[in-house]
Amino acid sequence: MEKIGLADVEARARDQVPTDDWPFLYLLNPTVPTLNLRGIAVMAVCSLALLYWFAPPGSQTELADVFLGAGFMLLETKGVVHLALLFGSTWIVNSIVFFAILVMILLSNLYVLLVRPTRVWPYYLLVARRSSRGS
Repeated sequence: MEKIGLADVEARARDQVPTDDWPFLYLLNPTVPTLNLRGIAVMAVCSLALLYWFAPPGSQTELADVFLGAGFMLLETKGVVHLALLFGSTWIVNSIVFFAILVMILLSNLYVLLVRPTRVWPYYLLVARRSSRGS
């Protein structure tokens, strides 16, 4: 009868051991693959081209306003990761995070429609103050 217990793993010298700064064992070298870099470049060029072509003439579209969408995506990712650590990575957890972010976006859009703020710098100041605290 075999004894069940902890396994002993022998790592060879050429095997990579996962670390916190590079956990991707499927890559041969700790680099960002060129396919990913090309994809990022294509998405950036397409986004800037669409912004250039479809922005209303004479509008003062600031690049900071465009990156607020990226901020919402980072907020979603942070929420998914933190709640997955607390409650496990389930569809319910992901659904709750996405629902909360979408409700927050809806409420912010309703606020802008109802209040119609003329200056946006106070809101950027609040976001910068919040992010400087380490969220």
